[in-house]
Amino acid sequence: MMSRAASGFALVVSGSVLLGWQFDLPILRSILPGRAAMSPLTAVTFVLIATALWLETESSGGHRPIRWLARAAASLALLVGLVTVFGYDLGENLSLDQSRFLDRLGTDGIEPHTGLCFVLLSAALLLLDSESRPRVWPAQFILLISAVISLTSLLGYAYGAEAGYGLARYIPVALPTAATFFVLSVGTLWARPGRGLVAVVTADDQGGVLARRLLPAAILVPAFLGWLRLVAEHRGLLSTELGIAIMVVVSAVLLTALIVATCQSLHRVDLIRKAGERRLATQYATTAILGRASSLSEALPQILEAIGKNLDWSLAIHWSFDAEQHVLQCADTWMAPSGTGQALADQSRRMTFPNGVGLPGRIWSSGRSAWIVDVVRDTNFPRAPSATVDGLHGAFGFPVVGPSGFLGVMEFFSTEIREPDDALLEMFDAVGRQIGQFIERTIAQAELERARRAAEAGRLLQAQENEARRIARELHDDLGQGLALLTVKMDLLRQKPPEAADQLGARMQELLAHVRHLSSSVHDLSHQLHPSKLEQLGLVAAIGGLCRELTHHHGLKIEFTHDQMSAAISPDTALCLYRIAQEGLQNAIKHSGAQQAEVALNGAADAISLRIVDHGRGFDPRQLHGRSGLGLVSMRERVRFLGGEIAIDSPPSGGTRLYVRVPLREIVRETAPPRTG
Repeated sequence: MMSRAASGFALVVSGSVLLGWQFDLPILRSILPGRAAMSPLTAVTFVLIATALWLETESSGGHRPIRWLARAAASLALLVGLVTVFGYDLGENLSLDQSRFLDRLGTDGIEPHTGLCFVLLSAALLLLDSESRPRVWPAQFILLISAVISLTSLLGYAYGAEAGYGLARYIPVALPTAATFFVLSVGTLWARPGRGLVAVVTADDQGGVLARRLLPAAILVPAFLGWLRLVAEHRGLLSTELGIAIMVVVSAVLLTALIVATCQSLHRVDLIRKAGERRLATQYATTAILGRASSLSEALPQILEAIGKNLDWSLAIHWSFDAEQHVLQCADTWMAPSGTGQALADQSRRMTFPNGVGLPGRIWSSGRSAWIVDVVRDTNFPRAPSATVDGLHGAFGFPVVGPSGFLGVMEFFSTEIREPDDALLEMFDAVGRQIGQFIERTIAQAELERARRAAEAGRLLQAQENEARRIARELHDDLGQGLALLTVKMDLLRQKPPEAADQLGARMQELLAHVRHLSSSVHDLSHQLHPSKLEQLGLVAAIGGLCRELTHHHGLKIEFTHDQMSAAISPDTALCLYRIAQEGLQNAIKHSGAQQAEVALNGAADAISLRIVDHGRGFDPRQLHGRSGLGLVSMRERVRFLGGEIAIDSPPSGGTRLYVRVPLREIVRETAPPRTG
């Protein structure tokens, strides 16, 4: 935009000058009566440079035909400048523009200043996209030289110094010429605003702000003071020495004031930047807490602390919505290490707030974050006396809103009187919605977990009932009928004992065999209820015996290994690992179709681990939730009771791997002797 404006300015000035020469209007040629006029060739050359600048601006995207036209126009202007400069260097004025306006131009042509500036401007246009070193653009330095030369001529006109805008015996630079050179130099600098020096000045960072503040003052203040001093000296108000002294003092004062104002502005910008960084850090910390927390009791106190610490608040209070009483009640508080806010926190724990009352009620009513500059002076803050005791003043709060609606309020207090921060309030409106979603999601997950556990407990009770029925059937059908038959045989033997001794011995052997069968049935049933080997021989021997027994009865080849197992294992832990091994191997026999399995029992410094692997067809454990899988539920509950871990990996057709780990700290607790007395 600035480059096009500079091109337009040059075209208007050049056109006016050409009209002035065509119709003999001196005011259009020189602006100031009696001063040097812009020559016709100078005006035509300005048209070429302005056209080249306009085309370069249009071709910044890489349009080659327009770029070639721009370069052609700049080359013609460069030719005019070089011919003029070399002509003066040879001591001859080539008078390129005297052919048509000889009677009005006299003997002089384009002045040396003008020729040099044409060379600089056109060279800069030709080198506009050339980079001598990384991020170094020679065209910009060339344009600065042109701007300095033209600015010197402008100041010469402003100060009325003939030598300031003329060179030796040659005609001085015309005012329109100097002004057009300066505007074109600045406009060409802005033709590529994202590069070099211009990029620094136009940047949105602190360096750009400082440059935009100081550069205009660095140019205008000395120029104005110099003009003021000359006026005072010409009118006899000041001597030269005093004028210089006053100019130096005023320059120092003005520049100092400008620097102080700039420093204050940069300080405010830095404070805003730091506040933004603290807001982002707070939002990140809150999101991180919500991401890793597993419960409300874990997350909400940490959120209060994170917001309070990151944003320098002294007290934080969480108010939860009581749907039955339709009030807000204090759910949690946090105080900075200084302990400021104890009185307000104590009063808040004893209070409830209805809709519209106090800061929590006000936020509840509006559904948006709210700010109080000074709670002590606020007319709708019932806890003002406690805040006065604690020295608290500034406060803000935001609503906690979930998908189902309003859930509560979080409010924060400071010992400082703080002005409202709209960006902070807007951010915490979003944070409140995040917290609300987390609260409702956590509550829903807890309800789902309770329902799942209730369902699993019901299924476990049903399984226990089924097991009790099976034992009752075995007692009735096997032991009961066997004992009844034994009773009948013994009664028959009593009523009609055999006369021969060998017959009596045979009958007694038959009864003994029946008794042994009943004893074996009782032993098997007792072993199913509680394995006696576990208490008598220990966990390693019990699991080893289980593996041999299952191999003998079912043909499943089981490889059992153990390593660094302690002899002192608590009964609960031993029973847990034995039952899991029993259930896992029975599942492999019933469902996997495997011919081989591996059982490994390993002890470590802090835990005992059990690993069961079969090479069968596998299954998807997720498909068992809610249907069957009571064995898996029982295993999980046993491990959870001991504070351990259980993992099941069973890809289809990839076998099943069961891993259990029980920590030794639980074993130590369990094996500790009971207290007496």
